[in-house]
Amino acid sequence: MAALDHLLPANATELERALGATIAGTFTLPATLAELQDYRTCPEDLLPYLAWERSVDVWDDDWPVERKRSVIGAAPAVHRVKGTIGAVRLALNAFGLEATVERWFEYGGDPHTLRVVLDASETGVTRQDLLAVTESVERTKAAHSLLESLRLAVTGNATSFVGIGLQQTVHIHQKMELAGV
Repeated sequence: MAALDHLLPANATELERALGATIAGTFTLPATLAELQDYRTCPEDLLPYLAWERSVDVWDDDWPVERKRSVIGAAPAVHRVKGTIGAVRLALNAFGLEATVERWFEYGGDPHTLRVVLDASETGVTRQDLLAVTESVERTKAAHSLLESLRLAVTGNATSFVGIGLQQTVHIHQKMELAGV
């Protein structure tokens, strides 16, 4: 008897039992249902389906697996507070990028605007990252808010030795504003 035979009623015909035995192997799952529903244990090739089920707002099949899992894991929390500055911060943190979100009254901008500053010092930021960040902000911010700017901040340290026994450390901090946001 096939594994699915126990699902057939007691009065199943011979044909139904034969069909059950034939197709029993086609319905095997690659993991248990609990593993499929957990973003940490779901098989990599099934992550897009889990992202769809969790209504992930921004998705890219080319992302590293760690980012995909992080974005799926953050989706329920983002949806709970969607339309708030907290949702924007949660969504950006899920990308694994250091991001600061500033509201208009924190920097003296026009009412209901916000700006995002990405720290590209440690991880670097690609064009795809910028597009994903912009789309994520647009989908999670309050509807009346406007993304004023997206800025990249690069910070580094340089040490130079001058003369005998003198050491000078220079902190480099550069911000770059991206046009067209």
